[in-house]
Amino acid sequence: MSNRRSGGLRARDTDRNAAVAALDNAYADGQLGYEEHSSRVSAARGAKTLHDLHALTSDLQLTVGMPAPDPVHPATGRARPWVLIGVVAAAVAAGALLYVLSRGNDQPAASTSEHTSVSVPTNLPTDVSPIVAPPVVLDTADGLRSFIDQYRDRFGETTSVRVLIYPQDRYASVRRYVDERRTQDFSYRAGFEPSGTPSGSDGAAQVDLAALNVDALVALMSNAPATVAVQDGTVSHVVLEHDGTAPSVSIYVRNEYDESGFLEVNFAGDVLRVYPFRN
Repeated sequence: MSNRRSGGLRARDTDRNAAVAALDNAYADGQLGYEEHSSRVSAARGAKTLHDLHALTSDLQLTVGMPAPDPVHPATGRARPWVLIGVVAAAVAAGALLYVLSRGNDQPAASTSEHTSVSVPTNLPTDVSPIVAPPVVLDTADGLRSFIDQYRDRFGETTSVRVLIYPQDRYASVRRYVDERRTQDFSYRAGFEPSGTPSGSDGAAQVDLAALNVDALVALMSNAPATVAVQDGTVSHVVLEHDGTAPSVSIYVRNEYDESGFLEVNFAGDVLRVYPFRN
């Protein structure tokens, strides 16, 4: 029998989220440029196996815990104990079944009066509606306000070291302080879930999401493709962080031909710099 490669073990959504968080961190601290970060994130979201995810992050200095690329020991020629136990259990069950069948002809026919009827309730509810989580929308004013409200409900306040929003993927990644010396990454889809383990802080300044002009940001996102001259482009991601001077927002645009550009604005919605696509 050929050995099974554990690299073929299927990845879960939590594994993909951890990989994306690791790539986001690598982009934020300068290990990856914009182009490579974008392509790796796209590959991570479509990854099928843990081996695929490991290949995307193995050359990075990681601050987010990743699942082991080889978590399952390969099979060997010797049968594992649980396999032998399963075989023995199956043999015992088969013997018991044969015994019962062989005894069946010796037993007198049971009287129908001895059977006890069991009534099955028929008044089961018919108006039960499935519970459906509301869709995550991050490119509308209401959607962003909902995101900020959920952030406040989850953490009790609205400050963050960095927020990355992926409108097309309906996904966000946030980094926040868990104490004076450590930060923790969280992924957001229908709620906030920790990504990896807390890591040391470099003393980065925080931004207050409650101070964000949501309506202005949504308008800027809508007009961003035209602003940066990317034809048929869409907003790939938005970064909210402190640039060392003040809170800022970077809006990145890309199209199917990998033409890209971005603009930087402040939390009030004033455009600071534009980096258009150039042929």
